[in-house]
Amino acid sequence: MTIAQILDLYGISFIKVKDKNSYSKLFYGGGEMEMFFTYFRDPDNIETEIIQLIDHYLNGNPFPVDNDLTVGNGDFVDVSALSVTFTNRESFIISQSIPLSHFRDITQAWVDFLRNG
Repeated sequence: MTIAQILDLYGISFIKVKDKNSYSKLFYGGGEMEMFFTYFRDPDNIETEIIQLIDHYLNGNPFPVDNDLTVGNGDFVDVSALSVTFTNRESFIISQSIPLSHFRDITQAWVDFLRNG
């Protein structure tokens, strides 16, 4: 699948909104990913904290790695060799699970948008 197809599959859009003399870049859609990516807006931070962790697993490396990407008061976010899983903090029910390769492509597209969009 192309990145455009993956973004469409999850209903994700990247939006630039003018606010007085500057622009804000927003991650819109994607279910639980929308709230998650409101915390990750710095491309260097995303590459260091998220992409390196995902690449660790995509390159076939096993544990041990801190695989917890939970931020703020949102869902628990765990990365495994197969997926990124969002689990509701109150009910402990999985609210969304995204294949690891899709999450990697979505994350890279967000980084590219933040840098160049």
